[in-house]
Amino acid sequence: MNCACRTKETELTGLLIPVEWDRAGNVEVFAIASYDETVHRLLPGELRKEMMTLLRREVTVWGDLTESGGEPALKVKRFAQTNLARGRIFPVDGGPR
Repeated sequence: MNCACRTKETELTGLLIPVEWDRAGNVEVFAIASYDETVHRLLPGELRKEMMTLLRREVTVWGDLTESGGEPALKVKRFAQTNLARGRIFPVDGGPR
């Protein structure tokens, strides 16, 4: 089998966002919107249910980054919610509550 894709282990931090939905409105495909404005599609496998609880929050994911057809995708091995302020929305007065 020929594969024109590259694979390497990587860590990404960013916002976990939905990018595709089924007809019933359920999230089909997740992505990480990283802080360099790159969007990496995720292949969560068995971690899908756990990742649903962290949608629109900042997370770090670890896995194999692949590139096929020019689109990055990450096969997720593990993930964790981060506690960095970059992924939070603060009130107008500027301070966390």
